[in-house]
Amino acid sequence: MAKKQTTKPFEYKLRSIVVNNFIYKVPKKPYTQMPAGNSNFNVDPKIRFSIDQNELALIMNVIGTIKETGEEFVNASALFIYHINNLNDFVNDEGGKTGVIFKDKKLEEHFIPTIIGICYSTMRGILIGKAADTILQTETLPVVNPRIFFKRIEPKEKK
Repeated sequence: MAKKQTTKPFEYKLRSIVVNNFIYKVPKKPYTQMPAGNSNFNVDPKIRFSIDQNELALIMNVIGTIKETGEEFVNASALFIYHINNLNDFVNDEGGKTGVIFKDKKLEEHFIPTIIGICYSTMRGILIGKAADTILQTETLPVVNPRIFFKRIEPKEKK
């Protein structure tokens, strides 16, 4: 009887979060409280892997503007570092959308949006916490499907 080959489980954990940037600007047009829904948020996640260190780094950049005027009122960025056990067992090479090519495309299609969703939700919490008593308290990042960000990630070219 042939011995069944087992694969190691795909395990990851959040190692650290660093808020790199949080700039809140009081709008030039006076507001006592911005009516909810009067803002746009540009959210730009950037993902990179370090195979040697078994790590994924995601930088979540958020810029909030007032719809009527286009005036920026928040600019924030946070770095999320995840440790992934045995990363080289799950990826082949540098390249692809996120800096690596997953051996199992389905794993990539589920894992990357999950990580983006966790980081996005955490960023929502960071903004809510830092923005108490500002117009941001009524203008939170909307709840979204993180797959929209995965679809927008441009492939990283091989060096």
